[in-house]
Amino acid sequence: GLLNGVTPVVTSGTDPEDLVSDIKGLRNEFPRELQGRIELLMGPDMAADIAAIRTELNVQVFPGMSVNGGTLEGFPVTTSTGVPKGTMIALIPQEVYAIADSGVEIAVSRDATIDGTSLFEQALIGVRAIRSVNWALRRPGVVQYIASAEYGPAASPTAS
Repeated sequence: GLLNGVTPVVTSGTDPEDLVSDIKGLRNEFPRELQGRIELLMGPDMAADIAAIRTELNVQVFPGMSVNGGTLEGFPVTTSTGVPKGTMIALIPQEVYAIADSGVEIAVSRDATIDGTSLFEQALIGVRAIRSVNWALRRPGVVQYIASAEYGPAASPTAS
């Protein structure tokens, strides 16, 4: 995978200041000449948690963030459910190659059951397409990440 062989950067903590420190830590892992091309990748849950961080006056600390990504400390952020929970990936997209040379595997069935629905009984046809993709890096050091991070407001107990 994309993170294979990459040692995670240790998170500084859960506060907004820790998040800024973590982003600086990720940035410092890249060669200086590439630092302006860094993009961040995270799950929508982490993006939503970061977007929910507020000051004591209820002002959004990172106004460029939403559940759909945005910008964080000047870096573009893309969200994907393919990113493991608690993981923030920093990468240089132009330095990562997607290799999909194995073609597409297609399977067709009339006998499958999907979510409790029999395709046979409903006179339907199911089509499954799978494409395997591998990643290759143009040069080492163009992908860094933080694992087991939790940013955002702490869950508060429900008032009774």
